[in-house]
Amino acid sequence: MSCDYILEARALTKAYQLFKHPRDRLFSLIPGLKRLVKPPRLLTALGDLTFSLAPGEVVGIVGRNGAGKSTFLQLAAGILYPTSGDVKVKGRVAALLELGAGFDNRFSGRENIFLNGTLLGLSQEEIKLSLEDIIQFSGLKDQIDQPISTYSSGMVVRLAFSVATSFRPDLLIIDEALSVGDGAFAKKSFDRIMWMREQGVSILFCSHATYHVDAICDRVLWLENGQSKMLGDTADVLELYNRSLFDSSEEAHDDDSREKQSESAQIILIEVSIGQQQVSKELIPIVKSLDSSLTISISGWINSELEAPNIGVVINDVEGRNITSCGTNVDGVDVSVNKGGDFRVDCNLPNCPLLRGIYELHVFLLCERGVYIYDSRLALKFKVTQEHESLGVFRIPHTWSVR
Repeated sequence: MSCDYILEARALTKAYQLFKHPRDRLFSLIPGLKRLVKPPRLLTALGDLTFSLAPGEVVGIVGRNGAGKSTFLQLAAGILYPTSGDVKVKGRVAALLELGAGFDNRFSGRENIFLNGTLLGLSQEEIKLSLEDIIQFSGLKDQIDQPISTYSSGMVVRLAFSVATSFRPDLLIIDEALSVGDGAFAKKSFDRIMWMREQGVSILFCSHATYHVDAICDRVLWLENGQSKMLGDTADVLELYNRSLFDSSEEAHDDDSREKQSESAQIILIEVSIGQQQVSKELIPIVKSLDSSLTISISGWINSELEAPNIGVVINDVEGRNITSCGTNVDGVDVSVNKGGDFRVDCNLPNCPLLRGIYELHVFLLCERGVYIYDSRLALKFKVTQEHESLGVFRIPHTWSVR
């Protein structure tokens, strides 16, 4: 493998033989019975993928269910073996795939830390040095010497995540692992992943939440039907990917796939006014280009143990493309939270610069970094009309000078 890459896949293919009946698989292995079995159907989960990941690079993996994302990540992690082609990884790997796999229900949480750490390639000495940090991060100090069989599924996930991220790997593989545990732990998990990114760990990041992919990835690989559909700049790939989701009547921004973390923070109410008139989300109000002003009032709540949140407002067109956005973190605005954790923020968009068309206005409740999503809502769908002849989707501020 070239020293320029932490991971390199060449013509990587994974295919499965699908037999009509389970016994046919057994018969196919026995010479005397093999002739009685109909040839199996071949399912190619991943086909002829060539891909490389540079040290310190973060690459997102997107695609619909069944596109081959998890297959590729399992091949990269060494859990699966390729049918043809090869994949090579340089250095130590931490894979956040099926969290909790490999735990033994008969053992205590402490014993499973050593068991799982060994499976991840850690030495006993390394596990001992990290043991207290793992227990503290998991928040399971009081249950750590109880059998795993007494844990809830959320507790198992928290312990597994804590073990898997207890050391600094060369390559971190993440498959939908940002919604682990409850809301507070999910936020803490995201912070740890972001810390690893800042430390220069190479990351393969698979998620249906394209906001997260956009926020942390340098490039994006789009898989479709087991094939590489597109690999390139994050913004370019996500624009086309989101448009393809819209074209197939799926939710382009995966709002429903984002869990609402009510234990941590939540949007309570969104009120939108055009001028002085409050409008209903159930209607499609008319907004006059360069004339109407929109005011978005967002009320919410955040756990008092967390830092003050940020608010983001995103406007999309009907094809799901991001037209523009604004955020309190970008504009240097501090959200004020009272002792009970309640807050209210107003965002004013004067003299709407959008040109004719139908748009959607989304509101995001974000962490103090402006990256992790606590909650998100579609606030309004509205129509923009215009009396002038400008073309495009919005009118940029400009001046003319004649000489």
